[in-house]
Amino acid sequence: MLVAADTSPRPLGGSWKPIAKENISDPRLKLMADFAVSIYNLRTHKKLFVV
Repeated sequence: MLVAADTSPRPLGGSWKPIAKENISDPRLKLMADFAVSIYNLRTHKKLFVV
């Protein structure tokens, strides 16, 4: 799984927070990523996927 996170010390917009490295292997995170990408693909007619 490929995950990108902002390493800036300042807070990100809204309630977004960087993903902690120890949480990368969390299966719930993969499920959320798959859901977000599938919704994006439905709305934009693209074929992105989570690696």
